Amino acid sequence: MGHRPSTPLLLPVALLALLLGQLPLAAEEASLYKRRPPTSEDYARQGEDYTRQLERLHQDLAEQEGLAVEAWQREQSLLAELAQLDHEVTVRQERQGELEEQIVRQRELIARQRAELDQALLELNQAEEHLRARLAAAYRMGATGLLNILFSAQSLPELLTFQESFHHIIEHDRHSFARYRQNIANLEEAGQMLDRKQAELLAISEALQRQEEELQEARDQHAALLRRAQIEKQLYQRARQEIAQATEKLRAALTDLQARMEVEAAAQRLRPTPFTGDFAALRGRLVPPTSGPILSRFGQKEIASRSSALPRDPSKGITIAGAPGAGVYALARGTVAFADNVEDYGKTVIIDHGNEYFSLVAGLGDILTLPRAEVRQGEIIGRLKHDTGEGTAAGPVLYLEIRWGLRPIDPLPWLRGQ
Repeated sequence: MGHRPSTPLLLPVALLALLLGQLPLAAEEASLYKRRPPTSEDYARQGEDYTRQLERLHQDLAEQEGLAVEAWQREQSLLAELAQLDHEVTVRQERQGELEEQIVRQRELIARQRAELDQALLELNQAEEHLRARLAAAYRMGATGLLNILFSAQSLPELLTFQESFHHIIEHDRHSFARYRQNIANLEEAGQMLDRKQAELLAISEALQRQEEELQEARDQHAALLRRAQIEKQLYQRARQEIAQATEKLRAALTDLQARMEVEAAAQRLRPTPFTGDFAALRGRLVPPTSGPILSRFGQKEIASRSSALPRDPSKGITIAGAPGAGVYALARGTVAFADNVEDYGKTVIIDHGNEYFSLVAGLGDILTLPRAEVRQGEIIGRLKHDTGEGTAAGPVLYLEIRWGLRPIDPLPWLRGQ
């Protein structure tokens, strides 16, 4: 029996986690030999990596916030320009409406002017016909001469008066004809002015129409730019939210990492000085802690014959059928890290073999060692139960685990002959 100090040993935090089953079962045993348990240096490096990621996220967040502000400014500028364009389009449309009303009135004036011109031409033609008839009559009558005096029934004064009146009528007709012609000329000139005015109004209307189309095209372009700016703003805002969420998750991970570092530091402070043996070199050469057949294997889902006091599936170790009261022996040299009763395990002994390797035997009837005792390979550390009622029909069972750090590994490849 090795040295047994009188002072009790506090159970390391890592072993508490081991006993409480807080870590998942390893996927493959081979990967456990290629990997090692995380150390404080690993935690520190991971913390530095998290810190760098947080700094990058803060930079990305600041960049996205700047882009979001720029997108908002573009949106506000485009909204102001769109409002100005809408105002100009409205003004052009109102001006276009006024011009169209003027064109309608101008066309009505031209129509009335043409009607007056047609009426004046008709009256002129009538006056011209009337004047021609009078001139023809005057020509046929000729001047008041001797023959008219001799053969006329009228007296000479009457003939002279008639001739003078006739000449006055003809002269009046000539003046009327001249006025008609002047009136027609005036009407034609006014009609030409109205036509020119209408042409000017049409040209202005067409120019306004082109300007309105150009303004509408510019407005459509601004509206497209506004939609793009709004989409960009939404994307930047979404990116900010995602970055903020990622930042919170990373902060939570960093907090969790710091907590794990504290647990690891506490475990390092509480962990006893391990025996300096190379446990890994003994793989395949370890003698089972007790003699008997294997009842259940590592990772097995159902263990029908296991004692109710032992851990349930999935198994992180193996169970061995033994004889009542049979001895249980240390797998290899090491330091007893724990020797006491554990809920769901029963009486349990954990040995620290160094280099983060631990062996655990549970389901003992008696514990024959003490915490912090140094044991040799094959040294007895306990006995199986004498009462077979808590074991199987073949006798009591022993539960065996091997752990590397906090990870359970399959014990069978470590045992001789397995």
